[in-house]
Amino acid sequence: MKKAVPVFLSMVLAACSYSRHTVRLSQMEGKPLSFAVGRLGAPEQEVRQGDARIYVWIHDEAWEAYAPEDGAGVAIVGKTVVYPETVRPFSKKTYTWECRLEISAEKGLVTEARYWGDAPACDYFRDRLKP
Repeated sequence: MKKAVPVFLSMVLAACSYSRHTVRLSQMEGKPLSFAVGRLGAPEQEVRQGDARIYVWIHDEAWEAYAPEDGAGVAIVGKTVVYPETVRPFSKKTYTWECRLEISAEKGLVTEARYWGDAPACDYFRDRLKP
């Protein structure tokens, strides 16, 4: 019986822990940036360049975006989804889950897309960016 308790506790702790992970979205590579942004569920999106910045509007919300200073023409579109604080099972602590999406594009075409963060929040991107 004494051996069963540590094993059970380790199983409970493993079930309650969420690890940060990175997912590469290779199915987005080579697609137009507007297509990739549109897959996030936006019926309309605007991608425009000005003042060395790229602005992406989805549902009237500006996503973080910028063009590197080296002038390579690569744009990174990033968005962090923050889930409200939730209580983990068997714990009174609350946690905020975060996940970040980044899309690199050159000449309007996606060169790399990935997201990483906590599993509960990353489900937001996983569900919208399925192949």
